Amino acid sequence: MSLVNIKMFPASYGDSFLVTCYGKEKTHILIDMGFKSTYDNCIKKEIQKINECGETISLLVFTHIDEDHILGGIKFLEENKDEKIVKIQEIWHNSLKHIKKDYGISKIQDTKQKSLPAEKEISKIIMKGHEKERGVREISEISYLQGSTLSGLLYQNGYSKKWNSSYNHQAIVVEQSPKGLKSIFINDKVKITLLSPDNKDLNNLYQVWNEEICKWNGMNEISENLEDEAFEIYISRQIELRKKKRTVSGVSGKLNNIEEVANQNFDADTSPKNGSSIAFILEYESKKILFLSDSHSATIEKNLKKIQRYPHEKLYFDAIKISHHGSKHNTSKSLLNLIESKKYLISTNGMKKNHPDFETFCRIISNDKNKKKKIFFNYKPKIYSEINLDALKKEFNYEILYTNDPKEGTSYEITNIEI
Repeated sequence: MSLVNIKMFPASYGDSFLVTCYGKEKTHILIDMGFKSTYDNCIKKEIQKINECGETISLLVFTHIDEDHILGGIKFLEENKDEKIVKIQEIWHNSLKHIKKDYGISKIQDTKQKSLPAEKEISKIIMKGHEKERGVREISEISYLQGSTLSGLLYQNGYSKKWNSSYNHQAIVVEQSPKGLKSIFINDKVKITLLSPDNKDLNNLYQVWNEEICKWNGMNEISENLEDEAFEIYISRQIELRKKKRTVSGVSGKLNNIEEVANQNFDADTSPKNGSSIAFILEYESKKILFLSDSHSATIEKNLKKIQRYPHEKLYFDAIKISHHGSKHNTSKSLLNLIESKKYLISTNGMKKNHPDFETFCRIISNDKNKKKKIFFNYKPKIYSEINLDALKKEFNYEILYTNDPKEGTSYEITNIEI
């Protein structure tokens, strides 16, 4: 019997995972909640089953402020007043109040012109609301109401005592320990070691907001909760602008090109939003799982090295959730040289930015190619015809498994991975 089950929900181009650790009592950890459609079609049924069995969600993690990770959580929190759907023991979510407390040390810089009234600017941001899921028609509200954000609902629904409680209600951030990195015990058996964000990542995120409010007059008159909601919407709508680079797809049929693509120069993600992602190692008895959210490769590499027992040790994980839906900007060759696994998880339907990238796939399969790998997708990837080649699979020793393909009539099947 497996010790751990991972449910990778069909979260469109987002993320949502339910991890269940089996023992005398089950431990359920819910990591992100994708979109409203993810919650309505999949997550709600699963957490209702948990409640019907008299069990609880031990930990709910919102890894960072991005629509494809939190919109399902907003719908859930709207419905879970008085915890009538399921009881939650703790919630991790870094909102402005946590980040500002520790990283907003540098006061708002004075500028020669502060011509914008803060109250009006805050109102404009909140009225925009979160962006909706692409490709899904939703009935839009006439106006976006205050309190309709993730942070607003956590305030309203009485989660203050459960919010980041393992970190004394401060920011969820990497902390050092005499043995390398500090770990948090969810219970007697389940341990989490944080790898991201670090202090620099959260400071970078705060500065994005700080640069905006420097232009405003009257910030002292804005309540903490209202600013928190505006911050969430503003950050979630931040778009990373990149120059379009040459694509390498189309060379997959040539075996000698895989290594060449894998070893191309790495163009790292610099988005403060993604850099603020909560990424961690989850351990239960003998099992270790690496959840990377949308984190930056450099931060993960730096912190993994702190837990190596000796230089150049390759860290084994029973499963690895690949960062940022398989983006080529978030999984470097140097990161993969630090880790190994038989199971890799990639969550996306490819509707946004055409993830996963072929470069990421090349890096994964060329890493320890003598060791068998299974790569799990919750949707048939758009690069499937390029990667599902017998010659490639034989040479690089991998297997592809996907769950959903709308063209085949499946869109809301859950991907189950037994560990």
